[in-house]
Amino acid sequence: TVSVLYWPRTQKGKRITLIMNMMPMTFEWGYRVVLLFNGWETTTPFEYLIACVCVAACGTAMQMCRSYVTGTHYGPDDKLAVTLMFGVLLTLSYILMLLAMTYNMGIFFSVVLGQMIGFYITMDPVDGVAVSPSGHSGGSHRACEFHGH
Repeated sequence: TVSVLYWPRTQKGKRITLIMNMMPMTFEWGYRVVLLFNGWETTTPFEYLIACVCVAACGTAMQMCRSYVTGTHYGPDDKLAVTLMFGVLLTLSYILMLLAMTYNMGIFFSVVLGQMIGFYITMDPVDGVAVSPSGHSGGSHRACEFHGH
């Protein structure tokens, strides 16, 4: 949406005109959307589909990073790697938030679907909690439980 704002005339009689591209303030459907940068604009349904797939992949990656950071039992030597992964998690989280704020329904549902896929991939079918790629869960792990008689 393009908005044109006119200010009152200046002392020299000139009028100041400001033309702005306004972001939508309600959810909308459509394949024409600007994502994050002016250069990343979808103009065809195929470009929009590719963008939705990329957004979903970003959501999946974010959920996998979250699972790794929260589910890893790490020692002092792993602190740097986990901290860097946490930085990736934060970056992906903010990018996904900004993508959801485009108020485009397809992009919004791609964000949600991507995170759902990531959660499904990282969920332990036995314990029902998310696990890291190394196989450790956030809580106690079944291999560590005591099974005495």
